[in-house]
Amino acid sequence: MTDKNLYRQTSKLDVIITGKALIPYYVPKNIHIICKPRKKCLKCQAYKDQNFLTIKPDDVNLIKFIGISDDHIRSVIVNAFNIKSRCEFKFDIQSVYTVEEIYFQLDNEDSSGQIGFVIDLKLETNAPYTITAKVVPEPKQQKISYIVTSAEPRKIMLDHFKMTKTRSKILTIFQPKEESVEYIYKFLEELYDIYAHNITKIYNRFDLHMAIDLVFHSPLSFYLGNDYIHKGWGDVMIIGDTRCGKGYVSENLIKYYRTGEVISGENASFAGLVGGVQQINSRWIITWGKIPLNNKSLVIIDESGEMDPKDFSRLSRIRSEGIAEIVKIQTQRTTAKTRLIFLTNPKHRLISSYSFGIESIFDIVSNSEDIARFDYVLIVAQNEVNIEDINKNREKKSNPYSKMDPTLVQWIWSRTADQIYFTAEAITEVLQQAIRFGHTYSSQIPLVQGENIRVKLAKISVSIAGRLFSTDKTNEKILVKPVHVQCAGVFLNLIYKKKASGYYYYSEIQKANREIKERKKLLKYLQSYPQKKHVLDYFIQNDYITVKDLSEHINYTKEISREIISKLLFHKCLKKKFSFYVKNKCFIDFLREEQFN
Repeated sequence: MTDKNLYRQTSKLDVIITGKALIPYYVPKNIHIICKPRKKCLKCQAYKDQNFLTIKPDDVNLIKFIGISDDHIRSVIVNAFNIKSRCEFKFDIQSVYTVEEIYFQLDNEDSSGQIGFVIDLKLETNAPYTITAKVVPEPKQQKISYIVTSAEPRKIMLDHFKMTKTRSKILTIFQPKEESVEYIYKFLEELYDIYAHNITKIYNRFDLHMAIDLVFHSPLSFYLGNDYIHKGWGDVMIIGDTRCGKGYVSENLIKYYRTGEVISGENASFAGLVGGVQQINSRWIITWGKIPLNNKSLVIIDESGEMDPKDFSRLSRIRSEGIAEIVKIQTQRTTAKTRLIFLTNPKHRLISSYSFGIESIFDIVSNSEDIARFDYVLIVAQNEVNIEDINKNREKKSNPYSKMDPTLVQWIWSRTADQIYFTAEAITEVLQQAIRFGHTYSSQIPLVQGENIRVKLAKISVSIAGRLFSTDKTNEKILVKPVHVQCAGVFLNLIYKKKASGYYYYSEIQKANREIKERKKLLKYLQSYPQKKHVLDYFIQNDYITVKDLSEHINYTKEISREIISKLLFHKCLKKKFSFYVKNKCFIDFLREEQFN
């Protein structure tokens, strides 16, 4: 807001408070002037007001008292109230204002550097307000600043959303004619094909469109039976080769739904993402970052692989609880229930160079607990779409959903936990699916774990139900049915069984390593050694296996030791790690059993 015609004008502004100084100011309100009046004092403001000066909250002189020492207060009084500089007077400050220095951005504008001085009000950071403010120059550097004299908490767009008969009737366009998994996916394929032609220009990437779209249609919280799922909002990662369309789909859907924000992880510090404390003009200022400032909305972090790996761990409380916290001079907290989509390329190579594309996540997020917080991870590769399909000339398609798509998102985002209902059959389906997924996928990659996969399935199910405007007679509740849970299961299998990901095939190999291959033959082989117990003792006592160590321990040649290790590798007892071998769990169990035989 830089219109010079607003100089010293008072106006109302819709703002979001992005930060404020940790310590407020005291500024004079009522000043008692003690002096001996003379004839020359007729023009003096103190003389006219009978030796009492009152500074009004919107007085432009008020800001001149901010940040000055006691020695300078007298000169400010002289200049502000037309007192003769040679006048010998004393003054007594009888009452004061409390003034907080705030930073804010104008609603729907990236203008977080705006400075305001709030008079006798206590405003919360990371909160929307309608303020009454006068535009004035800041005295020291003449920066544009605002004297804020009143503020009213402001409801965001979601708080104003109301379902009407007209809206509910039009939203039925998202309801498939048949409630079957096959028909629902056919409906979604046609929907995302329309988006590809009209919005994203990324073709034959159904899984990419759906993975991003489900996050846009996730609620904040819900109940799964009697269990309260505090974190209902989506949190996903998409890893893909350059030019696979991750950014195009995300950015264009943000424009299409008219909500959310894209930021670059390449240039974003932790303070930029979450917040921090910085010193400005010798004042400690706390400012909140992009994630909390988009509370209840959505943030896409592009090039998130360029973030400091430690930042993923520092984001743990935001991602698990929806709380942003800064622990510095003072501890500051704010709500940050923000839907997150992390976009990144694999580190330094192509997806096709990994044995299993899903393993690329370990190069980006190092801690298992941080990986486990993702609802799902989608892998996309260059070779999944033919070059001929990419370079076809295509025309736009009719989009009957364009007017109501943003309304559907608002309806879902405005639903409370009590307005989301799982049928008894849907809950049973969630639990059954969770058991199947727990048995199918390896927790070595901690995206599917028996302890929490039911929650992830439930979250995806709610997003699908909301996306299809599945509701009750009142059109107020999201109604989750078994078919939506089944669709959630199909989606996870779709993205984890695909060739580029390889999570399913990785899991199959891990399952094979849970049991010793041809156990009887292994036992017979080991019994052929006169010093069988001596051989087993070595493997029981050592975690890191080498040919040299084995040879020295059992007093056999390196050729025999190499043969033993080769046999153990064949029987799935060992696996190579760097320059040594480690034991698989099945072999550890085998050794424990044989130890007592």
